[in-house]
Amino acid sequence: MLAASTADLLLARLTDREAHDFESVLRYGLRSLRPAQVPPPNLPWDVFLALAGRGSGKTHLGSRWSVRKALTMPGSRGAFVARTAADVRDTMIYGPSGLKSACPPWFEFHHAKTDRVLLFPNGTEVHLYSAEEPDLLRGPQFHWLWGDEFATWKKVKDEKGGDAWSNAQDGLRLGVQPQALLTTTPRPTDLVLDTALGLRNEKTGKRLISKEEMKKVEWWLSQHTKDDRGREHVHRTLIRRWRTEENAANLTAGFAAKRRARYGESPLGRQEMDAELLMGNDRALWTQTIIDEGREENAPHDSPRVRCVVAIDPTRSQWRPRDEAGIIVAAKYKNGHGYVLKDGTVRGSPWDWGTRALALANEYGADDILYESNRIDQSIRDTLQVVAKASEIRWVPKHSQDDKKARAEPVSALYYAKRVHHVNPTGSDGSFETFEELEHEMVNWDPADTNSPNRLDALVIALTDLMTIDRGDRKRVAGHGLGKKDG
Repeated sequence: MLAASTADLLLARLTDREAHDFESVLRYGLRSLRPAQVPPPNLPWDVFLALAGRGSGKTHLGSRWSVRKALTMPGSRGAFVARTAADVRDTMIYGPSGLKSACPPWFEFHHAKTDRVLLFPNGTEVHLYSAEEPDLLRGPQFHWLWGDEFATWKKVKDEKGGDAWSNAQDGLRLGVQPQALLTTTPRPTDLVLDTALGLRNEKTGKRLISKEEMKKVEWWLSQHTKDDRGREHVHRTLIRRWRTEENAANLTAGFAAKRRARYGESPLGRQEMDAELLMGNDRALWTQTIIDEGREENAPHDSPRVRCVVAIDPTRSQWRPRDEAGIIVAAKYKNGHGYVLKDGTVRGSPWDWGTRALALANEYGADDILYESNRIDQSIRDTLQVVAKASEIRWVPKHSQDDKKARAEPVSALYYAKRVHHVNPTGSDGSFETFEELEHEMVNWDPADTNSPNRLDALVIALTDLMTIDRGDRKRVAGHGLGKKDG
């Protein structure tokens, strides 16, 4: 906001219509944002990367900034980009904090919903794109761009090798200072890490931003380039982050507290609530980018399902468990690909996780329930026997070898071969909550650690059985199962 005296002096020099428009820009532009959300007005920047916790006002920032751009740059060309076309429509434009809610009544846009463009009264156009169709971003030019939930964009390549972000940056070439606002909850994808920390040095493997700098709530990334005429340019990216609790006053009562109670002080909580950019483990067998590249909204409709299993990595404790029992539902389809359908992990007694697994097996029509039998004592077996009698579904023990890395590596290779897919559409806030805890384990587990997380173990059990065992040669040992069909 301007100081009152400065505002009065400015308004005195304007016509009534100009003064009305000026007040409207303040009201419908950035006035309702917290100071942390407002881009610096007097410092040049090319990209503003807003890393923020769940429910912290990212979409509100994007829509208000876009209204301000449309108002103050008549006739300009803007762009909206999200993970999918549905995300652009349902979140960026018509969501509760989307563009429509931010526009003043006298500055409403026209949108034929079959078209990919919004038209404002002053000639400003906003073109709509999905990160899944990067080829459409090759060629068009823009003055400004808003990209939402940047961390969820897949690095889909077009026929010339460009992805949505690289093509969008090439198109930001209109006007004196083209700018891109990127709003997202941080996840350790290649796109986010490259944008926030700079590319890795090919020799040292290090990035431009150090771990110490990443602990700050704001940092700048400046990269110097030269054009074909030898002129030097400086590309400036501002990275700023803020916590969910900073927006608690604008959320449903207790939302932030409930989320904090769910995550506690875990690394995942620091990412989802405190907007910390966690790097993941360089030795991990999976990266977030590899997982995201295989993600699907739904299981295939045009390929029959071959087999479905529920896999359990049991907790070792009985009635007061200190850890969780990992439970994963996965299926293989005739196209030869595996699909992870559900993470049903629970903390509870053998009766709790046994009945949970059985309920999921019935819900998904699973063929077998697989459970790791290593170090399962007789009392747990007796409990599972009672659970198994309630159903015709077969319970199959899996005696896993001790080398967890050797077990996990073939499964990791399936992800890199694009043959495994996590099936979960995003939520309204762009999150992948169905598998966020599973994926956090996958990208942070060190194979040198002999203790692997429960969800990850259950995933490996399921996909090993579905994808690496020849069903025709598979033999079952009589008497080792629990269900009525076993034998």
